[in-house]
Amino acid sequence: MATRDLPIGVRRDEVLWTCKDVAAFLVLSYSHVRNRLIHQPGFPRARRIGGKTQRWLAEEVKEWAGVA
Repeated sequence: MATRDLPIGVRRDEVLWTCKDVAAFLVLSYSHVRNRLIHQPGFPRARRIGGKTQRWLAEEVKEWAGVA
């Protein structure tokens, strides 16, 4: 992926997670993450990478979870 194809504010060395990745990391169901968690105040904001596709920075999710 060329640097110009990355979402604004995302560096080449950063890892982007899907909703399924976030759910697996937090040991929660996909539907819980999708319908509740990502809408909670304080949860890291998603990056839009085209259309409705969104990804979360892995480091931000880890920091939010208190792991990083």
